[in-house]
Amino acid sequence: MHLAKANPIDRHRLEQYDWRAQESYYNSNLPQYRTTIKAPLARETESASSAEPALRIHFVHKQCRLGDITPPRTSNVKVIPLLFCHDCPASSFLDVSAVIDALTRAGPEDGDGGSASWANGAGEEERREKRTGTEGPAPARPIVFHVVAPSVPGTGFSDASADEGFGVAQTADVFDALMKRLGYERYVAFGAGWGFAVCRALALRHGPESCVAIHTANPASFFPPPSLRTAPGAWLRYHAARLTGARVPALTFGYLPEDFGAPAAPGRSRLPDEEVPPAGVDDGHEQREGGVACISRPQTAAGCPGRRPG
Repeated sequence: MHLAKANPIDRHRLEQYDWRAQESYYNSNLPQYRTTIKAPLARETESASSAEPALRIHFVHKQCRLGDITPPRTSNVKVIPLLFCHDCPASSFLDVSAVIDALTRAGPEDGDGGSASWANGAGEEERREKRTGTEGPAPARPIVFHVVAPSVPGTGFSDASADEGFGVAQTADVFDALMKRLGYERYVAFGAGWGFAVCRALALRHGPESCVAIHTANPASFFPPPSLRTAPGAWLRYHAARLTGARVPALTFGYLPEDFGAPAAPGRSRLPDEEVPPAGVDDGHEQREGGVACISRPQTAAGCPGRRPG
């Protein structure tokens, strides 16, 4: 970063930024916990010392704010457990602070959702049809969420695994175990960047039995460029966007300028195409470690606050 841009940031941090106020906001708005979970080993070994390590996993857990809604309308809201997987190293569990209230709050016109029956697989829709004597699909109900936002092992307040092969697949297993420990046998997941890779592994390893759906964003850095032989249409769109630097709106096709070497947006970084390992599924649904390079190369200062050594 150029010194002329860094100096105002330093002055703001030293003279204006109130860390204690920010700390108080996080502590009051983000209910945080830690629990110990046995982390799976990346590969089988014959060593007696290779027992599954116990990791202390830090997480935010905020449930739907039932006080915001009126008891007479308890059947009007569907409450769904949501696993929020943050990106790293440029982000941390604090990402969820921007959306957690909107996700957990139901409006006064909604019901209180009042049940975790969806998470436990109960047939609420069928019971409602029997009560009303109607057939066909019931009217759509507003959706609110119980949000769980864990820190990726090795970042924030979560322990790092001593297993050298610990990566996406093992992180997914730990997060699935966390959701089940909290009583959520079925849940949905969201992830961006590194969180995308974790969500993908969750879907492959734990879906649809427990992880029933995923929503992802920013997956581009985990895949190689499309191939002319296997996907000619995608290959054509990719090269049209690359030729224009993804700066012509009609020819971006979802790509960003930083995908082709332009300076990344603040707090973001991307490896050159030749350094991005392809994502795929190995035997046993193992996720290739497409994001390990991003974790082992903290190219931005934004990644530092969320990292733990080791």
